[in-house]
Amino acid sequence: MNSTLLRIALASVLVGVFCGGVIVFLIFTIRRKILANSLSHNHSLIGRIGTVYIPFDHRSKGKIRVHIDHSTREFIALTDYPHSFQPGDQVLIIQIKNSFVYVIPADILHGSI
Repeated sequence: MNSTLLRIALASVLVGVFCGGVIVFLIFTIRRKILANSLSHNHSLIGRIGTVYIPFDHRSKGKIRVHIDHSTREFIALTDYPHSFQPGDQVLIIQIKNSFVYVIPADILHGSI
């Protein structure tokens, strides 16, 4: 009887470990596909408005946040525009190059700058 209980317990543990491993593998695979898919659509960022949270200008890098599909993504931002961007400023993404987003002031669309 002890031997039977031990075999059942061992079988239960092995089934649990196997099922857990399958679930972890599936989650890993799905998340990798989602990440690859979101990175391949960076061209869809062009024309979006972001918000500066680390200041920068045409001589330095900064960071911006962009709201995309119910989530917020952060990007390293550069500009060739002679302007000093401060936290809270709105920027327009005009180009993506080497994993950097190039921006101009969003106010330029309204003729404010």
